[in-house]
Amino acid sequence: MQVSAVSKDINIINFQANPFRKDKKVTENKDNSERKINQKQLSGYLLAATLSGALMAGALAHGKIKSQQSRIRNLMESTSWQETSRLQQDNKKLTEQVDNLTGERNKLQEIIDSSKEKFEEIFENDLTPKELREKILNQLKEKINKGELGYDILNPPVTGKSGSKMTDVSIPEIDLPSVVSTSNRAGMKELHLPEIGSDGKFSLEIPMSSEVQLTHESKNFRPVSNKESTIAVSYGNSVRWDSDKVARDLLQNFYDGHGQTLDGVKMIFTPAGSGRYKVRIEGKSTFTPDKAIYLGLSSKQFNAKAAGNYGEGIKMASLKLLTEAGANDVKIASDNWLCKWDIGHSELMEDEGEKVLRYSVDKLPEKLDGNFIEFETNNMELLKSLRKSVNRFYHSGNKDFECPQFENNVFGIKTLPNSDRGALYIAGQRFEFNGDYDGLKGVSLFLKEKLPKSIVDESRDRTSLNTTDLENIAEWLAKDTRTTRDEKIKVIKTLEKYWGLKNYSEETPMDEFLDKFLFQLSLSKYNQNGNFRIKFPIKYIAYSPASPDVVSELERKGYVVCKKRFADLGMPTIRDLYGDARKHDVVMPNEVEKKKIMIIREAIAKLAPSLKAKHFTSSELDTHIYMFDRTAPKERQLYNDCNAEAIVDFASSKGFWIDKGYLNKASFSEALETALHEMCHKAGGDESASFSYKLTDVNADAIGHILNAPQTKSELSALQTIWNSLA
Repeated sequence: MQVSAVSKDINIINFQANPFRKDKKVTENKDNSERKINQKQLSGYLLAATLSGALMAGALAHGKIKSQQSRIRNLMESTSWQETSRLQQDNKKLTEQVDNLTGERNKLQEIIDSSKEKFEEIFENDLTPKELREKILNQLKEKINKGELGYDILNPPVTGKSGSKMTDVSIPEIDLPSVVSTSNRAGMKELHLPEIGSDGKFSLEIPMSSEVQLTHESKNFRPVSNKESTIAVSYGNSVRWDSDKVARDLLQNFYDGHGQTLDGVKMIFTPAGSGRYKVRIEGKSTFTPDKAIYLGLSSKQFNAKAAGNYGEGIKMASLKLLTEAGANDVKIASDNWLCKWDIGHSELMEDEGEKVLRYSVDKLPEKLDGNFIEFETNNMELLKSLRKSVNRFYHSGNKDFECPQFENNVFGIKTLPNSDRGALYIAGQRFEFNGDYDGLKGVSLFLKEKLPKSIVDESRDRTSLNTTDLENIAEWLAKDTRTTRDEKIKVIKTLEKYWGLKNYSEETPMDEFLDKFLFQLSLSKYNQNGNFRIKFPIKYIAYSPASPDVVSELERKGYVVCKKRFADLGMPTIRDLYGDARKHDVVMPNEVEKKKIMIIREAIAKLAPSLKAKHFTSSELDTHIYMFDRTAPKERQLYNDCNAEAIVDFASSKGFWIDKGYLNKASFSEALETALHEMCHKAGGDESASFSYKLTDVNADAIGHILNAPQTKSELSALQTIWNSLA
């Protein structure tokens, strides 16, 4: 079954490899497949084979055979040994067919080479009476010498103007706000952080505010002493926390305890002698002892706006204080209880080398209206981190949150001068970005709740976020339906300083953020009101492929060239304005070159009766030719081997470019063949089957017309004579 399928494919290959076949039937009768053609038809097909023969008979067939050989090898690996011999025979046949096709391809190449000579012979072997030939020659000489091109040879046509969202009137257009701003937390008084004294003294009490939301919990409990936790010291060694991370997790509990603000929190450092310092941090809410001891009992996991999760942060911070910051114990107290954490040997294990985190819980002689954490340390870096970490949380004196340009119930954005250090906050807590708490330059972005782990996995180690995380956040915000379409448009306006087109080396993380946001926003399924387009300011234009010169020219004219993603939301593109960016600089032809261009155009006009309607329109046959110089510095890197290039606009030929050097050295027949080749590109690119078929048919019809119309043949012969005289 499998091998039969392969054989069937080979029959199809043999059909495709024949560039002269136009019918769609595959026959096994060799005599029927060899069509008889007369001399005139052969001449036409020889020329037609010039460009299509090698492609169809060589690359396509050879590649197909190799593909079938690969299939045979795969079949051999998966079949039983009884079938191996038969498969090997089939593979041998395939190899022989490859060799045969290679030979056929070489023969075709000989035909291709001879076809150009045949083309020249058509013009040179002119049997028209001499007197008539001279009359035709003189008429054409006069026409070429006195004639004009009839088009501006220095201004190639604008092509590629597309129907984008900009022009689709069925898509509603929405005004872009001229200004975006908020007065949220206007007049915020910046919190003054005192310096740590040379002796280690420090005292800070953050003012209370109406934003503080206190909670009061109380519960009876049984005191315990030296109770082992499930946290081994060796586990703590595997968690990489520096002083900044310890400080942040200590303050996180007070932040959440006050309703996601540090307002009302008090922090005091006092010297304790022998290079040690006593640290005490106080809050005003109360909670029960189980919250300080058991993992997973924290209510924060159910609060999307809480910075903490499962109550693990305070345990890990305590372990780090005991093992790396010189603390002998860590005291946590609230309401009617005091919990003390320390390190002790595990009673479960006989090996006394294994140590674990232990806790003791006692009753307080008097109830505490609030809570505190207290410990001693010999680590001055930790004290500095605690001081800095105050401004790594939201509080009523943190200027990162004052008057953001955009803010809703989900997130806010405050743009800053590009040189200023911004920050990324998640649930009111600043995160490292690219290894720096101030790493998000030029903007403060604050998200008001924790993100799904599928978007950003903060992890126990509180690892630094990066540009990929920022892109994930952008996509999530663009998809989130709690933010309305109009609010998302305000976000775009807020980030206007990132609209501009930049080189890859100049891109910032917020450029990537905006790019992802725009992409997701352009997908109508994420917008409650369906697809839309934004009415952008005049002279704002989205990038589409263009040379740097075109971009510079636009900027000189006062245009702001923006990221290409803006085109998805209705901003006009360079292509909408200019069409396809010019690939070449126009070179003004001299008199000889101008006459050669006129000769090519005249030759196309003489062939028009056989090409019009069936292959080209009247305007396409009035082909416009523009000259470039592939040796010019701006051209030679990409076009050093380019003789000509088509100008196509939505499957319509608008003429072609021709290289100055090629125009000067090519024969008349070569130039005419090149013109037909480039005009046929309206059907597709060089390697497309549609182009190959179009070129085959055009060349065959053109040659057939020449052979059947003596007047046309004489006229083309005369044009060749004029061409040769110009050399």
